[in-house]
Amino acid sequence: MKPVIQKKKRPKLAKERVLEEVKKEHEDRKRVSKDLLSEEKSDTAEHPVEMFFRSMAKIVMTFPPHLIAETRNKVCSIISEMELRSIEEQNTLGCTKCHNL
Repeated sequence: MKPVIQKKKRPKLAKERVLEEVKKEHEDRKRVSKDLLSEEKSDTAEHPVEMFFRSMAKIVMTFPPHLIAETRNKVCSIISEMELRSIEEQNTLGCTKCHNL
């Protein structure tokens, strides 16, 4: 009886690891796209802004952690900027109404 020789697993090459990661990301994106399509069909009463941010969230959730943090930071900055503009416009309109009385 021959002794059983176990083959050592060779370490994965960088190309193989990259290819596996690309395939995984591709599958994630396909899943997100499929989810988005099915959601669009079922959520006809949802506000378009909610639908937009929900779909963006699903895409961002496929990112690595450092890109998720960067995306959240940029989105928060944009929303804060728009909120300030909205307040300024409301104040400007409010002052205009006061002067026209």
